[in-house]
Amino acid sequence: MDSRHSSHWIQLDLDSTSRWDCYHRCCELALDCYCTPCQPLRIYVETPLQALQVWSICQWIQRDRPSLSGFLESCWQLPVYHEQQR
Repeated sequence: MDSRHSSHWIQLDLDSTSRWDCYHRCCELALDCYCTPCQPLRIYVETPLQALQVWSICQWIQRDRPSLSGFLESCWQLPVYHEQQR
């Protein structure tokens, strides 16, 4: 394990398939992580962007397709605020 500050390592307890899917996605995003068989996935999170990436991966892993599709559709429904013209 890396010797960096331990409070930046997060641990995800996932089933084996989800764990490896999450591990591979973290690697694609260049997040420092490691995973061994029958052990939780550990990911090093140092910035808010990395935390958001991990959150997004967890949503992708844990939510079913209709739920993810509904979330994406709701994003298109968000109001757009424009600055008032002077």
